Amino acid sequence: MEQGGSSIALRDFSEVSYSIVAPILKGEYEASFYPVYVSEDSNSISLYNYDTSSEMAEIHIDTANAKAIDDPSLIDPTERKGKDGEIPVYNYVNATISVDHCDEKYALNQVSGKVKVRGNYTSTYAKKPIRIKFENKQSMLGLNNNAKLKSWVLLACWKDTSLLRDASAFYLGNALVESDGFYCSDFRFVKVYLNNEYNGVYLLAEQQQIDGKRVNIPESKSETDSVKTGYFLEFDGYYANEPDIQKFTINYNVIKTGNNGFTITNDIMNNAQHDFAKKVTQNIWKVAYDAVKNSHSNLTSAPYHTLDVNGDYVVDTTIETPYQAVSKVMDVNSLIDMYLLHEILEDRDIGFSSFYFSLDYSETGNRKLTFNAPWDFDYATGNSTFENALKMTLNTNKLASDGRLTSNRKKLTSAANLTKADFTFTNKDALYCSKTDNPWFLVFNNESWLWNKLYARYQKASEAGLFSSLLTMIDTYTTQYEDEFNENFVKWSGSLGITLSGYQPDLVKMFVNQKQAAQYLRIWLEARIEGLGTALQRKATPAN
Repeated sequence: MEQGGSSIALRDFSEVSYSIVAPILKGEYEASFYPVYVSEDSNSISLYNYDTSSEMAEIHIDTANAKAIDDPSLIDPTERKGKDGEIPVYNYVNATISVDHCDEKYALNQVSGKVKVRGNYTSTYAKKPIRIKFENKQSMLGLNNNAKLKSWVLLACWKDTSLLRDASAFYLGNALVESDGFYCSDFRFVKVYLNNEYNGVYLLAEQQQIDGKRVNIPESKSETDSVKTGYFLEFDGYYANEPDIQKFTINYNVIKTGNNGFTITNDIMNNAQHDFAKKVTQNIWKVAYDAVKNSHSNLTSAPYHTLDVNGDYVVDTTIETPYQAVSKVMDVNSLIDMYLLHEILEDRDIGFSSFYFSLDYSETGNRKLTFNAPWDFDYATGNSTFENALKMTLNTNKLASDGRLTSNRKKLTSAANLTKADFTFTNKDALYCSKTDNPWFLVFNNESWLWNKLYARYQKASEAGLFSSLLTMIDTYTTQYEDEFNENFVKWSGSLGITLSGYQPDLVKMFVNQKQAAQYLRIWLEARIEGLGTALQRKATPAN
């Protein structure tokens, strides 16, 4: 597939064996029967063939001199993370990496590389997320069509006691985003051992980076390179911690925003590239804001604008509608895919950080801001509170009467199961992204084309069986890896029964095992998917 002048390597998708008809006939997704709305250009949705190995693979990391990855001697005195620079940054430590308990073709035996603690606030928790960087490019357990790359990530999922939120997001992303030719991380559950000591269940994922197998845009390598290259940008509330050449801010007019900073995640080779990335991002915003917020009833006196080949803001007399203006500077399909993904998952962080764009201004590039590489979903899918998020309230009287609560009503009993009937739902069919502080979604709140395309994409996903297959995946992993998940919480029992940062609902304190947290996640997703169909149908305009 060609996308924006660059070749995109897509995942290996295959048909699922289970039927997608039953949930529609049962009325689980009523939106399947609503009128179809016009959607241009978006591709059909293929379901991702996720790993269902009966045995969880193991990754063994042995560091030089058995040094702990969070040893104080590894703290970099020149760098800090966190909103106020309060979090230390750790340097790499040399290591060998082995992989076993897997298909023989994926096994590794003491391959040279290095590892370090990764993440922002997640790096402060007891179970550390890990970045692996091999000495030479190396595939990992067949991820991303067995692509060979140096950098890989092990997500600890400390805040998520279901251990399934990132996996669920990547599963949806591999269908919505990758089906349209954009990049989303692959994933697989693994058991991790550090210096021969068990360290828990992790989610193996990909490093978010420019690469022909990941975000496939050009990358500058020399100080003399032109500004006409690729840029991988993060809408980043932690931008202040980055070197000046890797960060910039833009003006959002009167649109509210969680932050106004960007981090350029790929290396910038000269100041001209930094200034160009900032100029183009600001001017793309100006084009979009002008198109949808200002009156263009008289195109002679108030024409639309676009960007020229140099990224400058110029008049374009050929543009006649807001949609035409936006589509000249943004990849609209990527906007729709990312918007729908976050609308389903209700990710609290979208107005603050870990929200990525790619920009290819090379000679063969599409010169459009492309929404890309969805990431960081541990505060999503019912694991955070927000004014218009779907809220589930547990009927504790019912659970107490049938013996599923402890005597003090503060915890579920270990054998207790949760069903949809145990909850009442608030904001089930409320729209989420249009109420957050992500300006790249908020600016389009009143655009009918946005809602029509979102609803059409939702319908395609429902008809493809994406939503029912997501719920099946949650059930499959919860059952298949019950022993491995339970072993993780023997090691990390301190992550059960707590909330962090004041964002998580108190309800999560009641779970005493992964199964209960996963049941809550599944019920939340089923309710959200149903409610979102109603909300989007209400906003969309039927085709004539």
